[in-house]
Amino acid sequence: MKIFIAAAALVILPLIHQPATAEGLLYRLPTDGTWTRYEYVYTVVGKDNPPRKGTLWMASVGQATVNGEACRWIELRQDEATFGGPLKNTYKVLVPEQHLGRGKSPLNHIVRGWFKGSGEPKVLNSKNNGGFIMIALASPLKDVEELKEEVIVSKLGELACPGIKTTGKFPVSKIDWEVTFETRLHPKAPFGVVTCDFRERGTSLAMKLVDYGEGAKSEMPEAQ
Repeated sequence: MKIFIAAAALVILPLIHQPATAEGLLYRLPTDGTWTRYEYVYTVVGKDNPPRKGTLWMASVGQATVNGEACRWIELRQDEATFGGPLKNTYKVLVPEQHLGRGKSPLNHIVRGWFKGSGEPKVLNSKNNGGFIMIALASPLKDVEELKEEVIVSKLGELACPGIKTTGKFPVSKIDWEVTFETRLHPKAPFGVVTCDFRERGTSLAMKLVDYGEGAKSEMPEAQ
């Protein structure tokens, strides 16, 4: 799944319009400084390769006003030890608050953004696109199926979580692939999402909330 393992960043600003997908991990916008950590397992169906495991940290790490609009800095950090060695990718994007939350399209309204892999932070642009952020901050699909509540045990405790299933096209290497999101929600989750399962072309990415808190600080404070 190239959109997931890429060590690059997404296309930003009005350079390209991202096709509609699903809401990813940001269904609601909490107070600034809120952070969450998800554990993920990435599996290729029918392959002998062992599942890849890692964590995704997501947080609101600052506020700004641009052209009279209130904006938030949203930062995501992917950490993985099974990618042929340690992997750490950090994404930081500034998005107007009105475009963050359920039914919104944050990838289409990024004011500015940064990506940091093993080197220094780089400005996001149309030449270094791709990456985990395309899933975490994806936009809504038209086809939505409501799922019955399911009890999920997480850092939040044992909660009955309603679900949403969406299926549609996702941009991968200039090709739109059919993908499915199954997301479990609860108002106690800082960004609204307790679990999120993403599937496409024989692969699956399962994410689950394992920790959360306040007082988040950016790992790229110089990137503004």
